[in-house]
Amino acid sequence: MRLAANRLPGCGFSKKARPICAVLLMHNRVRTCFVSLDGEIYAQRATDFPTELADASDAFRIVSTCVEETIASANLPILGIGVAVAGMINTETGSIGECQSRPIS
Repeated sequence: MRLAANRLPGCGFSKKARPICAVLLMHNRVRTCFVSLDGEIYAQRATDFPTELADASDAFRIVSTCVEETIASANLPILGIGVAVAGMINTETGSIGECQSRPIS
């Protein structure tokens, strides 16, 4: 399957629906993407977390700035924000744990 540049496979959503900001949190960076529900990518950003980052409020500022810049660069009304985390979450500590690669069956 070949995709056009800046386009993801559509899911049959209305072309008039407002776009969302997708956020992917990883242990060393945050990636954001402003995308229509039909799959058109309007803007994207990525920011690395400093290796010496120790305060959760500093991490929050980095994430929120990345989201704000992504949304502002598209200048469109937003439907919402979705957040995904790469890896397993340790619910006791609130941290992202290591994730072993597993085959998809």
